[in-house]
Amino acid sequence: MRAVDVNYSEWDTTLEPLSIGTFAVRLGLRQIDGMRQDKAHLIVAARNTPFTDLADLKRRAKLDAGSMRKLAVADAVRSMTLDHRQALRDRRAL
Repeated sequence: MRAVDVNYSEWDTTLEPLSIGTFAVRLGLRQIDGMRQDKAHLIVAARNTPFTDLADLKRRAKLDAGSMRKLAVADAVRSMTLDHRQALRDRRAL
């Protein structure tokens, strides 16, 4: 089981290949309380390369402050080496 992450998750939960015939379950963005489907689609559409930090995510996905807070609280930014506390602090600076 893999957590929700802005760099890997789709709206729905998916299977990610680990090796031939072996998969991991990646939770979808819909698992985040209050996350809107249209905002999740903006994230997925803007993900032509991995997001590097919160400012990059906010700019490329055109996210509002509420969506950024939901992602930070859900700890969905781990691939950017941020835990939810650091993400909440960094989000306020944006």
